[in-house]
Amino acid sequence: MNQKELFELFQKITNEIKREIKKIEPKEASKITQIGANGQPTRKIDKKAEEIAINHLKEHKNDFKLISEETGKIKIGKNPNITIVLDPLDGTHNFLKNITLYSTSIAVLDSKKNIIFSYVRDYEENSTYHTRNDKSYENKKPIKTSEIKDLSNSSISFYYDNSLKLEKFSDIFNHFRRLGCISLELCYVADGRLDAFIDLRGAGIIDIIAGFDLVKKAGGECKTLNTKFPNTQIQKNIKTIASNKYLKKPLLEALEK
Repeated sequence: MNQKELFELFQKITNEIKREIKKIEPKEASKITQIGANGQPTRKIDKKAEEIAINHLKEHKNDFKLISEETGKIKIGKNPNITIVLDPLDGTHNFLKNITLYSTSIAVLDSKKNIIFSYVRDYEENSTYHTRNDKSYENKKPIKTSEIKDLSNSSISFYYDNSLKLEKFSDIFNHFRRLGCISLELCYVADGRLDAFIDLRGAGIIDIIAGFDLVKKAGGECKTLNTKFPNTQIQKNIKTIASNKYLKKPLLEALEK
């Protein structure tokens, strides 16, 4: 499948997800149905989004390996030569609380684990972030990371564990936040709304793979701090940094202090 065909397929999938998840009552949507492959509770809304995606993929003529946050690793067809890494609904808590920041994130890898296409659907802004020919786009518009060079003036999405002493960063950067939807936060780094993203708790490859690719192809830089990238591990233990090209080095230096 070429990039255009993948884009059209993922548009069909996410159009149906957007339509169907709005039909489920919040109390019903929040019910836990299982423990997902990532070790986290799967809610009914997550499972519904995944089922829609899998049904579309099964209807398609191509064979796939699928890695999903809820089901884990499955094979669709007899001779898959590409792998689809799917987060059916990123920002589930936001969705359940009527916070308008949630998405579907998809990356496609070839048989050598090279990323050949990345796609993130921002449902509330009705925006589609995707890659094409080694560039990143929001809808049809090429996007680029920011030009901020000074950490003290940067806006950073920062996830940290409870053992971290935040005061050590207070003199280094002042504007940090976390929005509860990693794939979109990485898209915001790619389009320059955020200058950097840091996760010291640990994310899964499903959370970051499409966003990392979008940041890189928008001129930014990404680094996993404790493992190789890309990989196919589902558990949430990958510590990460993504930023514009100017901030990666000072961020790493700040974290090492």
